[in-house]
Amino acid sequence: MKYLFVIHSYFPYEDANTNCLMPIVNKLKEDNEVIILANGQKSRYSQPSIENEIQVYRYKKRFDTKVLSFLVKGRKHIKSSQLFYNWLIRIICWLLLMLSFPYIAFYRYAYKTKIYTDEYVCMQYIKKIINEKGINILITISAPSYPHYSALSLAKSKYSKKRGIKWLAYFMDPDATYMMVPPENRLPKVMQEKQIYQYTDLILLPPEMYKENITNEFQEFVHKMVELKFANLKPIINNGNYSDLLKEKFIECAYIGSLNDERIRNPKGLLNLIKNIDNNNFRFHLIGVISDRILSEIVKIKQINDLRVVIHGKCSLDKCYFFIKNANLLINIGNNCTNQMPSKVFDYIASGKPIVNFYAIENDTSKSYLSEYPLCLNLENSLDSSVLVNKFVKFGLINKNKHIDYKFIRQKYSLNLSENVVETLEKTINDHIYLNDRR
Repeated sequence: MKYLFVIHSYFPYEDANTNCLMPIVNKLKEDNEVIILANGQKSRYSQPSIENEIQVYRYKKRFDTKVLSFLVKGRKHIKSSQLFYNWLIRIICWLLLMLSFPYIAFYRYAYKTKIYTDEYVCMQYIKKIINEKGINILITISAPSYPHYSALSLAKSKYSKKRGIKWLAYFMDPDATYMMVPPENRLPKVMQEKQIYQYTDLILLPPEMYKENITNEFQEFVHKMVELKFANLKPIINNGNYSDLLKEKFIECAYIGSLNDERIRNPKGLLNLIKNIDNNNFRFHLIGVISDRILSEIVKIKQINDLRVVIHGKCSLDKCYFFIKNANLLINIGNNCTNQMPSKVFDYIASGKPIVNFYAIENDTSKSYLSEYPLCLNLENSLDSSVLVNKFVKFGLINKNKHIDYKFIRQKYSLNLSENVVETLEKTINDHIYLNDRR
């Protein structure tokens, strides 16, 4: 079987979804041909590189489409004080373009056909790889969701059907039902996403999304939905040497993950802890992207308390694995929604290390898994500062050198092992797609 996975980021430009996909790909490649299409190649199109023993194609939008995207949308994530300059530069660019008549027709056509979008460019690369490699199974992954919409365009044009390609849409993260979608935008996004559900052969969903989608606006497609657990429960291995980052004299505590939107993941409990803890035996490592507001608050706390907090920023996956494998305590912050779970929880569990989970909602998805983990402390964000600190310090001092054997973890969380997830995936493809074709 020949698989093509389409994802925004892939090794070595990792994110959480890459971390969940890699174990599936590594297992599938044993008996199948697997190809990855991801964003990030400097040249417009290249022959595949071999990365981690897998063929990887990378694409990047052409310069002219990037210019058009800027003219239409402007820069993303800019401060309000920069809006005037953003518009001024765009107007100047438009005026310069109008002086060059031959470009006007092209940009009008480009704007109308949306060839400046990730969706369009990705679709062209999917077609090229399918034509060259004879793909059987196309699996698109979100978030972001443009890989799904690239495949949707091919399905609508009957391109996939003519070539006998089966398309699976894997929603590792919610899209239309994402908690950050404004209420007024939910219905239009649901209608868009329903088109994916309509045209795809199967929809792969993590347990939390599956549970929600079989009863919400998407329940009419329940016959296509398949529950697929995250596959990143595996032995933690890192190849780099970062031993100078940890000191034996400290109880090293590591949080791995982003802290860039408090509406999704509220660090109130963690910030309360590092603000009020007065035990200098503990040192905190924050690995991942941190928003300016949270960062300024942490810096302020450090200045007041002279607290041992090390801010590492965004790191490679290998460096993240080092902290997961070698820190004394691992810290998780649960999401503020019930249809999404931090996948790193399974990396934490696989390490066998003590875990402290801060949660804001009672039905926290992380807590539902960690409640069965023997070395876990669940702390509610709203706990009184003294209670929070005392529980954390006591747990840390007692468990700092403890470790759970991986054999126990394999048995306890066997459904999340990559080999079992791949077995479920292959059985699903055979039973739901090819079996139906034979009928």
